[in-house]
Amino acid sequence: MSIILFRSTEEEFGVDIVPAWESGEKNNYGDDIFRVPELILRGHAKRQQKYERVKGGIGSISFILTDPVGYIHAAEEVNATNEDFRRSTKCGKKWKHESRENNTQFKMKSFHLEQILTSYFDGDADLEIYAALVRFFEELPMWISHSRIPDRADSTRMIDSYVDELTDAERTAILSSRDEMLNRLRNFDGSNDVSALFESKKASSVGSSGTGGAPAIITSRVSPKAPYGD
Repeated sequence: MSIILFRSTEEEFGVDIVPAWESGEKNNYGDDIFRVPELILRGHAKRQQKYERVKGGIGSISFILTDPVGYIHAAEEVNATNEDFRRSTKCGKKWKHESRENNTQFKMKSFHLEQILTSYFDGDADLEIYAALVRFFEELPMWISHSRIPDRADSTRMIDSYVDELTDAERTAILSSRDEMLNRLRNFDGSNDVSALFESKKASSVGSSGTGGAPAIITSRVSPKAPYGD
């Protein structure tokens, strides 16, 4: 495995190059499931540590099953039924990106967020973006309490296993950002563009009823539950 870095005076991002080969197994869409180095589950620093240990003759690199094409097909299938899935996911990922920019202790992963929202829309094909986002932020403490989402390629492995290793500070960072965003959502009345949710000074007053900051909209819980257990 290697990483290609793209740098400029304004931005920097990297692309992982991962060796993979067909495992001979198929997913429920008939696509190939692949084998990749287990290092894909580690952050860059831990990958390098593993490399150094293996180079020193300590341990070895194993390979795991992965189903990237299956996840793409599943997302396309959900979005074909309800385009609010894509909108909800984009909004959630913007929150995640800005939270990370403001606090390096924020460790929520985009793929985890997307799979949570996928489960909501799988359970309710008529779910709307506002209800999906409110439910996501209401239930986020549960989702980061422990891992619970099985990997498509190997049900014995959890795609959200990273939450089991979150420190108290990292968990607090996620929940603090969640509290702020949930408050903005509950005060959002639709009279402004959704971008107002990400403008901290405006968002805190969007839809304010003038009654001491009480939410302008009272929402009921979305009834369908995610199929990943308690």
